[in-house]
Order: sequence, then structure tokens, then C-alpha cells
Amino acid sequence: MSGFQYTDQGLSTDALQIDSITITPDPPKRDAVLKAVIKGELKETIEEGASVEVTVNLGVIRVHKKTYDLFEKLKGDTSDGWTLTAAPGVAGEPLARGPVEMTLTKDLKGVPAAKYTVDVRAYTVREDDLAALTFKVDLLR
Repeated sequence: MSGFQYTDQGLSTDALQIDSITITPDPPKRDAVLKAVIKGELKETIEEGASVEVTVNLGVIRVHKKTYDLFEKLKGDTSDGWTLTAAPGVAGEPLARGPVEMTLTKDLKGVPAAKYTVDVRAYTVREDDLAALTFKVDLLR
């Protein structure tokens, strides 16, 4: 593994179709700020009430699981040390159908050296699938 891999677990019917994900630094480094840019196409307008479920595993041990309000994160919520922005878009406004670029920022300072699996499942306000991703992050390097 190169330090970072992702798998798009989504279906062709998901509201967000992922085109690419790039990260900096690549590979991820402990005690650095990780930035992931997700480019894709929204097949429908995403409205307030959408959610993101994040599960972090260290091997078979779950170390974190939480569901976040997508729009609270887009409005600047920094809970749990990560932020999210979307372009085009205005914080708190629905995300319009069409091309979108979402940027996730996470400070890795103090994160223990290990290999992590991060499962991200996102849902629309109607609880339809928005996106499904699995990340493998190696911070042992």
C-alpha cells in the first residue's frame, strides 16, 4: 500500500458519483494536516438534513463511529478535528445538481502511528444513498 488507497463502494444510483480523490500530503504523514479533495457529479440537489456516517477501524477494532450532519460540517463545524467545504456552494445552502468539489481537512497531529480503515457512508435527507467510500490510511510510514 502506498500510504493511501480508496475504494468507491457506491452504486450508479448514488446521488454523488465520484470522479477522483486526491490527497496532500501523499502519502499521509503523522503530525501533518491531511487534505482530501473529492471531485464528482451530483445527480440531484442535496438538501439540509443529509448525513455522513464515519467509522474508523484499527484492524478489527472500531476506534470511532459517529454520524454527522453534512450541512453542519459545511457550515464550519470542526468537531472531532475535521472540516468540510464544497464548491460551488454557500455554507448552509443546498448543494446544486452538477459538478462538485468537496475538500476535507483533518489535522493528524497526535494520531497514533497505525494502519486505519475509514468507512464513509453518506445519505440524503430522504436517507437514500449519497455516497459510499472506504479509505485505507497507513500512518506507519
